[in-house]
Amino acid sequence: MDNGNSLFFSALNNVEAVSQDKPIWITEAGWPVSGPTENQAVPSIDNSKTYWDELGCDLFNRYNVWWYILRDNNGSPAPSPSFGIVGLELGEPLFDLTCPAGSSGASEPASTRDEEVATSAESVDDAAGAEQDEDDCEEESSAEPIDDAAGAEQEEEDC
Repeated sequence: MDNGNSLFFSALNNVEAVSQDKPIWITEAGWPVSGPTENQAVPSIDNSKTYWDELGCDLFNRYNVWWYILRDNNGSPAPSPSFGIVGLELGEPLFDLTCPAGSSGASEPASTRDEEVATSAESVDDAAGAEQDEDDCEEESSAEPIDDAAGAEQEEEDC
């Protein structure tokens, strides 16, 4: 497993080095859930879940990723190796697809997202309000000058 991840990220780093900031699409990333062992690559549901968590969840929300594969064909004989993360009947996934907390693919709790959206909206409102205040000051400055010194100080503080 570790070698699979390091080989993948090594190749990804090489592609990024020559991509000239163009978007990178990652297609057909996955780990077999069953089939023959190839060198040190052992197919299993546990290894597929580990690859999903350590590789996929690190990539989701940072790259365009097409995971290989939701479901293998239902032909006979069954494909070997099999990469499908759901059974042939399209039931529940073979493992939990929730990304671990802290990974780029992990979902935020709704309350955190809502707070960030509210904070962002307040910032926009504050910025718009500041622009309006500046516009008001510009309009006020074109009004008749204030004769006394105290009035001039007050006008400066307001703007």
